[in-house]
Amino acid sequence: MMRWRIYYADGTTYDSDQGDPWDAPATRVILILNRHHDSREAAYFQWMNDYYLWKDNRWYATDYGALMFYWFIEKYDHPRASLAGETVDNETWNRIREIAKADKDFFQ
Repeated sequence: MMRWRIYYADGTTYDSDQGDPWDAPATRVILILNRHHDSREAAYFQWMNDYYLWKDNRWYATDYGALMFYWFIEKYDHPRASLAGETVDNETWNRIREIAKADKDFFQ
């Protein structure tokens, strides 16, 4: 079962079926779908943030301060990953958001 999918400004995606979080393209993120627990029908969005980080087996939207804390202060015994968001025009944002809202892998 797919756990998450990242949507990028150029219309491409990367998801848990394609590889590990730390192998995802790291820039130009528009939004991320995370599966809600183990439900087949529920997902939630993380969007409109500058940065995203991988923690506790899911993506979190965050700001610069929390990103620095994640990389340089907190200690983890697992691989880390972070992504950078991108600001886009309203037309691009709305198009990608509508595609994500209709994603059959997350919403039935």
